Amino acid sequence: VGTIVAFDPQTGRYHVQFADGAVRAIRPPHVVARSFASQDEEYGKWTAPAPEPGYVDEPEPPEE
Repeated sequence: VGTIVAFDPQTGRYHVQFADGAVRAIRPPHVVARSFASQDEEYGKWTAPAPEPGYVDEPEPPEE
């Protein structure tokens, strides 16, 4: 269990801080990276992603 500390819309990854203090950049399969909109740039400046997160990709959901 962790706490979401930032979201990077360019990569589509949540930056999650875990109890041990480590920050991981996690991309769930339902999130798609996209380019910035001007409003996203303006309002997204208040929180910076972690400088060196560990990258983790969630497994793709099974096909039904």
